Amino acid sequence: MTARATLNGGSFCESERHMTRRRLLAVSLAVGCVGFAGLAFMARSGCLSLLAPGSRPYHPVSEREAAVFARATRELHPDDVRGNPGRYGKTLVAWAGVLRSYEVSKESDATVLRFDIEHRYFDWIEDIGLQRARYFLSPRGEGPFRAAWSMPIEAFESVSKQVHHGDMLVVYGYPAEVQGQIVGIFPAEYVRLIPAEGYTDRKLNYGRPEATRSRDLP
Repeated sequence: MTARATLNGGSFCESERHMTRRRLLAVSLAVGCVGFAGLAFMARSGCLSLLAPGSRPYHPVSEREAAVFARATRELHPDDVRGNPGRYGKTLVAWAGVLRSYEVSKESDATVLRFDIEHRYFDWIEDIGLQRARYFLSPRGEGPFRAAWSMPIEAFESVSKQVHHGDMLVVYGYPAEVQGQIVGIFPAEYVRLIPAEGYTDRKLNYGRPEATRSRDLP
């Protein structure tokens, strides 16, 4: 498993609890496939790691995403922006969430997508194993945010068919405005769409404690 000193701005103890839950999840998946007797045999033979889902740091899907991922902070969250609107307009963030609504339109020579997203805590780990889901989002997060993304006009038909409610989005951009509780990421530098079957938010519950939210970051 990949270890970190902090998790989404939380404490070291919170991170340790989260990683322990990940280890227990891996064991439970192995038990479901081979049973306790098979699991015991694999442990004695030293092959248990072949059954337990492997983990690795999040891998961007393209060179363009890799470049923006390397520059973006993952320690800033929507409540930080709500607590100090205007302060982070030049800070590039990476946020994950679940798509709640969207629209696709043709504007000039571009296809424009507008997303309304429910923020979710994400530990930026990929779990590659027996389960279908690779990304384990927390069911918790910090409310709604909005983003817009433009693509070539030729992509209109294909994009319209690929985007679905409930998909996971990874959005990179600048949290430039706050309207009520909605944080707007304008402009967005990159948006990655992950189909609903590629993630789950029902296995691991983690994220920042209430006491650390809306804190004044340096």
